[in-house]
Amino acid sequence: MTQQKSPSQAPGNARSPRDPAGYSSRTADKFVLRGPHSLFDAVAELGNTQGRSVNSEIVQAIQAKIAGRQAARLTRQCLCARLGDTKAAFALAGIKPFDAQTGSETKKTVIRFPLGVREAIADAVDRAREAEGDSVTKNGWIVEALIWWVDVQRQTNALLGACIFEENNNALGRAA
Repeated sequence: MTQQKSPSQAPGNARSPRDPAGYSSRTADKFVLRGPHSLFDAVAELGNTQGRSVNSEIVQAIQAKIAGRQAARLTRQCLCARLGDTKAAFALAGIKPFDAQTGSETKKTVIRFPLGVREAIADAVDRAREAEGDSVTKNGWIVEALIWWVDVQRQTNALLGACIFEENNNALGRAA
């Protein structure tokens, strides 16, 4: 009679959620996030544009906020500089800030965090609590990160679209 392997000994199974070699979405840290339904719809729309899942888009927003939002801010500044003030203002004119208050029902979704992200969020929330008071929650911190992410990504996409339009027009002018 052969001895059956326990689930933790079976090939391909993760050994622990903290083991990078065995990391998978099944073993990932999970967090139930509550926020406006319209926010999750906006994040899903961005994910479709970027070719990412909603979970990946949320993780991108969190990691950008943890990193100080520097890459997103610099990308936006570079695109604005490339276009110039007038064209950048025109490209951004139709982009309205996300309004989380506009009659949206609350929805919850489960986020799967990559290794180390939960701890980084906890550290960031602790720093925010020191600066802003005890009312800062992990959920609120993540929702705020998502609102900022939706706004900056919409702006960046509009600016990038304007840059591409300008580049195509310049290429047509050179070809003529």
